[in-house]
Amino acid sequence: HHSGDTWRDIRVLAVTGRARVDCRSHADGRFVCTIDGPPGTYAFAVVRAFTARLCHPGEGTCDEVSRGAGETLRVTFTRGRVLVGRRH
Repeated sequence: HHSGDTWRDIRVLAVTGRARVDCRSHADGRFVCTIDGPPGTYAFAVVRAFTARLCHPGEGTCDEVSRGAGETLRVTFTRGRVLVGRRH
């Protein structure tokens, strides 16, 4: 699913601007999302609390992130990111 309004009942992040967030979710709360779009910095509204790893696929590095519903996840990229985690 993507993070547009059609999927608002299960999405983790709400889209912002020209970025795109495509996710796969499991019933047990696990999810993986690709985040891409034109290079830049994006502030995504967090719809569901989560703990995850935000990964840079080109470098093979990941940072631990945790956000609560109503918070913001800021992501800067040139070629996208991958978010792998679990909803709370």
